[in-house]
Amino acid sequence: MPQTPRENHRSNRELTADIDNTLAARLEQYGKRARKLCLRGRYEEAADVYKELWKLKQQTYGERHKSLVPTLEHLAQVLSICGRTGEAREISYRAYCLGSQKGA
Repeated sequence: MPQTPRENHRSNRELTADIDNTLAARLEQYGKRARKLCLRGRYEEAADVYKELWKLKQQTYGERHKSLVPTLEHLAQVLSICGRTGEAREISYRAYCLGSQKGA
């Protein structure tokens, strides 16, 4: 039996919720992976994972969304540990600017 438009609409909402949940789980997995790498002292690899997470969040939320701040802060810390202080400073400044912008 064909579905009514109302039933189709409900299915579309459920599909959207599934996509949102899948994306959130994927982003969370990247964060967990980076933290585990840090705990194992594999900071260069962790920096790569944080950069990938940053890229995914930018694509998902936009380049100026405040949800990027924690990822940028973690990336800056890891880069600093790796001795990449110039890059770490630049990322820290970007996190600061995003965190202090109004209305975002």
